[in-house]
Amino acid sequence: MLSAGFWMLAVVMDEAQPMEKPIYVVPKERRFFKDLYYNNHKVWVELNHNTIEAKVQGFNLMYFSFFTKIQNKREVRNEDLAFTRMYCTKDSICVRCDKINKPCLDMNTRMGSQLINISRTSRHGDDELIDCFKLAQGEQIYGGPTLEHQVWPTQHVPFGDVAYVPTDKMPIAERYFLSSRGYYLHVDSQVPLFLDMNNRHTGQLCFVAKNKPPYPSESTISLKYQLGFFRDAREAHEFFVKNFRPTAATSWPKIPLPDPQLISRTSYSTWPVMRGELSSKAVETFAAAIQKLHAPHKQIIEIDDGWQSCYGSWLYSKNVTQNIDPDFFHLQLSLNPFIEVDCPENKGKAYADTLGNDIYLKNSKGGIHITEFRGKKVALIDFTNSKVIDWWVKRVQDFAAKHKINSFKFDMGGDSSWLPFSPLVSSIKDSYFIPGHYPRVFSEIVYKHLGPMTEIRTSWRNQNQNIRIKLSPKESTWGQANGLASVITTCLLLNLQGYTFVSPGPVGGLGLNGVNRFDDKGFPNKDNKPPKELFIRWLQVVLFMPTVEFSWPASFYDNETEQITLKLLEFRRDNIIPRIIELMNKSREEGTMINRPLWWDDPTDEEALKIHDQFMLGDDILIAPILQEGSFARTIYLPKGHWKNGNDWNQAWAGPITLDYKATLDIVPFFYKVKVD
Repeated sequence: MLSAGFWMLAVVMDEAQPMEKPIYVVPKERRFFKDLYYNNHKVWVELNHNTIEAKVQGFNLMYFSFFTKIQNKREVRNEDLAFTRMYCTKDSICVRCDKINKPCLDMNTRMGSQLINISRTSRHGDDELIDCFKLAQGEQIYGGPTLEHQVWPTQHVPFGDVAYVPTDKMPIAERYFLSSRGYYLHVDSQVPLFLDMNNRHTGQLCFVAKNKPPYPSESTISLKYQLGFFRDAREAHEFFVKNFRPTAATSWPKIPLPDPQLISRTSYSTWPVMRGELSSKAVETFAAAIQKLHAPHKQIIEIDDGWQSCYGSWLYSKNVTQNIDPDFFHLQLSLNPFIEVDCPENKGKAYADTLGNDIYLKNSKGGIHITEFRGKKVALIDFTNSKVIDWWVKRVQDFAAKHKINSFKFDMGGDSSWLPFSPLVSSIKDSYFIPGHYPRVFSEIVYKHLGPMTEIRTSWRNQNQNIRIKLSPKESTWGQANGLASVITTCLLLNLQGYTFVSPGPVGGLGLNGVNRFDDKGFPNKDNKPPKELFIRWLQVVLFMPTVEFSWPASFYDNETEQITLKLLEFRRDNIIPRIIELMNKSREEGTMINRPLWWDDPTDEEALKIHDQFMLGDDILIAPILQEGSFARTIYLPKGHWKNGNDWNQAWAGPITLDYKATLDIVPFFYKVKVD
């Protein structure tokens, strides 16, 4: 146990190191000799010329190096050192170098109980500050961005100096990383951050601060982040969530959860089946097949891209919703934050009221930023302008009332990929515009004005909203390269980053390529559907996640597929939905995960820390789905505890144990953790 639950830090300085000039400037009165404990062992921190190393009785707990890349071979001058001294306070250790080959310039390490806050600043804005963490053998890292090829854990992912902002390729890019060794790293939101991993050096995670696009140019450069040391990964994560991540329960105004009745419904998306080629006949046939399959259980139908006459017009090109039964379907419509600039309907006072060109986000020179979306020239709506927000919200709400639209989804456009460099913004309080601010503002607006059933694909520091985050479109394949296996790994990462209301996307993925979307009668082409086995195994994965979405009705397959699907959905309604709603309420109040990694209940279990193809629902349901084509068995690891077979209550095991488990096509392997007297 920790002494009085309070950890402190001991800093040991090696002053005997030979040097041509003094590297350290650490006055005696500013040195710290206090105690930090890790797993009941005393920790000491060694601060060398450009490295910090934390050790437990000779065991390397954490090691990182810091240096500054000085541009144009500039010499460090006296005024640089004077600037460094300005950042030294009585609660800090300050380090500076005056040799060009050891350009650490300055480091400000503030002491807390379990925390170390590191801040480095150069007065030259063209410098680069680089801090690298050397990962230990067997150490696992969790966190980072969502990717198409999503792995879990993430320590082997290569990043080559990537601008760390939400984009269409990594729509969630939170600056939080968690180590299996019991520490977390969190980078300040104002840092112009680039991520470098396994690039400069294999096995190193590097934070790079530099004033390069997409960040604006500044006269200085800073790198600030926090380290939190704890006994294990779970304790570290829970501390961070409790102290530094706002929840919906702490937000004002209070943010509601979606209606439980809507959570219990499955949804159907038109996109994989029809893409943008919507027609009234095709949508009506699609809706009829869904209603016939699921009645009397009501559903959600998502009308995707292709319904507008042009982007931003809010006018039907074809009234594709006119024959959808409003008593059976919750109707959700796809929108994006674009306005098609060449569209006649999008011009004049009747469209923009008195706002004129103010509705568009401007580039640094004040011009309208024109980009291309699905072959159309579009401009981005300026969601940093309060008047534009009011105008846009009114148009959307008026359209929804007129056409009985229940909610909206935003699959594209909210991320920073579409932004001009250094845009002119109207109402963001901080004049320094990090590209992540736009996705954050956009997410806040749609959630606040369009309700808790709104679905979005990108966000930034909006974990307090309980908004539905939809996974990027998945291919109809089995592996982690944007296939079925990546649904699990992405869901785990999103939960860790605080986005727990995950919408995993359509069962089976996007479907087959190169097949006509419609048959010769204009109806959806059933031959475009994913393979039967992949469809069923995919459903068995998402069954235990907050939402289930289809594109192809099971009736497009055979009777066996239809019966398996209906049986699984009935099981979900009766047994899983009540648990999900319970966990959603807890997540709203406390920021806890809904779907959790296997190691959550025992963060010291080295085997569980590595597993990526099993996951938990809450702390008592373990899911180990079949993820290999043609496979009807798999190896399953059960951590410590007592486990009952979810498919046969007469079978039980005491963990930790590894099982060989057989599962026919209609069986998903899952287990309940039970208490034993």
